[in-house]
Amino acid sequence: MASTAARAGFSWDLPVDKWGDPAIIIPTNRGLEVPPPPGGKPENGSVRRVKNIILIGMPGTGKSVVGRALAERLGYAFVDVDDLIAEDAGMSLAELLRAGGLEAFLAVEDRIGRELDRENAVIATGGSMVLSAEAMAHLKENGVAVWLETPFSQITERMPEDLTDRGIAAPSGMTLREIYEQRAPLYARYADLIVASRDGEDDTARQVEEVMRTVGMGL
Repeated sequence: MASTAARAGFSWDLPVDKWGDPAIIIPTNRGLEVPPPPGGKPENGSVRRVKNIILIGMPGTGKSVVGRALAERLGYAFVDVDDLIAEDAGMSLAELLRAGGLEAFLAVEDRIGRELDRENAVIATGGSMVLSAEAMAHLKENGVAVWLETPFSQITERMPEDLTDRGIAAPSGMTLREIYEQRAPLYARYADLIVASRDGEDDTARQVEEVMRTVGMGL
């Protein structure tokens, strides 16, 4: 099988985590600097200055915990969109889903995503934020989206039997596997970087930081 770097279109091997798994996959340049070899410098010394880091991914990938660790490492503010939704609704995510239904939940999430105005922040989005094209476009205007990609087997271990209890926005009866298969292409579409999220949130936060510096993004 081709290496991760080769599949991504680069000739050098990308970093690996302590398990030997790829620490990052870069799906496309998408306006970012083409990564230099490890230890190299971006062409012409150019650096894309990143004001916000937008964490996306399935529920159970540790976006909130990783986000806090990453924000602390970078000296950034931390914003948890799930907390903003709960504050706006005056109830927990599970209560909002039960009281207002899926459409009401997604409407609140969409509005908060479209209106969020922060700088120098790590923003942990809800797993369903990628369902709103307008919200994602707004968030990416002032930041880089990082998909914390976690094996499905690990996600299932972290989820309760009743997904509504976890505040997961999905139609009634939709399985976790179906939710994953619906959203994974959207995470890939919006991701500027994909980081393999493994157990040990601080390790993942360090991977995100090191990878962003490697590809020439100013922090």
